[in-house]
Amino acid sequence: MYVPVITKGSDTSYIMQAVRPDYRNALTKLLISQNCVEKIVNHYESYEDTANYYSTDLLFVSTDMSPEEIEEKYSALGLIYDESKNKDAQNADFDYAFKFNMSAISDRSKIYSELKKMRSDGCDFTFLGYMTEIAFTPQTTYNSYEIIYEKASCILRGDANCDGNVNIADAVLVMQVATNPDKYAQGKSEFSISAQGEINADVDGKAGLTNSDALLIQKYKLGLIDRL
Repeated sequence: MYVPVITKGSDTSYIMQAVRPDYRNALTKLLISQNCVEKIVNHYESYEDTANYYSTDLLFVSTDMSPEEIEEKYSALGLIYDESKNKDAQNADFDYAFKFNMSAISDRSKIYSELKKMRSDGCDFTFLGYMTEIAFTPQTTYNSYEIIYEKASCILRGDANCDGNVNIADAVLVMQVATNPDKYAQGKSEFSISAQGEINADVDGKAGLTNSDALLIQKYKLGLIDRL
């Protein structure tokens, strides 16, 4: 699922399903800005996958090159042109279908880089694969819940870590978000700033958290400015 889907959960709740974190985070920020939203809870579901089997059957390719040129240029992939499947490829808006000759792939660690090269060369492609039936009956399912936003009576400006206070720790968290977003930006890790914290800490009047927000929080804590 790529585009978030929202369905009715109960009289007072809705369920949003979204796999891509950038889509989910963007919609979460939008929802938080609405007065009618009281709480947002993340529900994570995962399962132990010990018996599932997935096989890649075909590679559909869209390109200006001929099938023979594709086979030769990307020989590390062990591609074999399958003309009998071309109609399936064309029905999916691609030009050619290729099978994989796994015995011809000498170094499987290079598959990703070779596919990346194909993409950079202007080739569009997709995989056709299949799963065993057991893939749809996972053995053990784990569920966890995280409250990422809960409406407060008022926003405490500058409170990046949402502990009810404004202090140097909030400025430090903002600087961490600004300089190391892969670890501290919303939804990236257990150390990430929360959605509410991001709203609280954005005090410089410009969208997004920067060192400018951290500086203002420090000035406020030191008494150099009287409000945020």
